[in-house]
Amino acid sequence: ELKEKCMVEQQELSRLKQIWSDTQPELLLQVLAQSLELFFSLVVRQAGLHHLEVKHRLAKKDIRPLLDDPSTAAETVLMRWINVAVTKARAHCEELLGDMSKEENQDALILVARQEEIQNLDADLSDGVALSALYAMIKAEREQKGFSVKDLIALSEVD
Repeated sequence: ELKEKCMVEQQELSRLKQIWSDTQPELLLQVLAQSLELFFSLVVRQAGLHHLEVKHRLAKKDIRPLLDDPSTAAETVLMRWINVAVTKARAHCEELLGDMSKEENQDALILVARQEEIQNLDADLSDGVALSALYAMIKAEREQKGFSVKDLIALSEVD
């Protein structure tokens, strides 16, 4: 009788394992979370609660690297934010340059890789390198894709 119970338990375990692998609960959970996110964003948009949508999006962002002191001026926070993005873009460009493969827009990669930190919004943004790097990083994050050299196309334009 004990052997029979053991076999029944093993069969039940096998059945449950099969159900688990067939349903892929992790995938279902991910799809459910995406569906709920879309549903709530539609509800917020329809109800005219855009300020809540902005707060929700900002709640997911980590701005601690930008703030040392709550009384920091807006220009300082903006420069820090740009510098964080430029630093990430610089790392991507240096990595692409290090691969030894000939990129189609290698001059742009070199410009971004050499971009120094922004100290003055007027002077340091005038050549467009930092702004192009910022655009490329924002686009990569928004589309949830990797950094693309194609997004630095503005740097290949002649003045």
